[in-house]
Amino acid sequence: LIIFCSVTDFALCIEERFDRSPQVTRINGSNFAWYSKCGGENAGLDVVIHLKNALGKVVTWLSDPLKIETELVYSDGSPTPMMPQKPLKSRNSSKSSQNPLFRRLRPDPILNPHQQATYPFTFRIEEVSFRHPGFGGFK
Repeated sequence: LIIFCSVTDFALCIEERFDRSPQVTRINGSNFAWYSKCGGENAGLDVVIHLKNALGKVVTWLSDPLKIETELVYSDGSPTPMMPQKPLKSRNSSKSSQNPLFRRLRPDPILNPHQQATYPFTFRIEEVSFRHPGFGGFK
């Protein structure tokens, strides 16, 4: 018996592991506070990425590897700026961060259940919270 499946038969599942970072505090439910200035340049937010089938089980077989391209968007789905906004006190200064707002600390995942069905991914968000007026957060 041969069964053919497409990626559309599965759901991309991203499970946050934010509470593993000492720079993150859970505020309530799925809301977190990320202290980007603490912990150094390599401190980040951890997630685990995998595909799940209709029964909620992690997919352990795909015919071809699936490359996941990561990006940061606001909670309403609109795109974020590429570079962080400078704090008001620094806007007249020539000093600015050379790091993008969303920085991958690991390469974008390639899901290949023959080798690795679950893929850990770590990233940073620079200059968060009050520097993004009108937006309630990121997703």
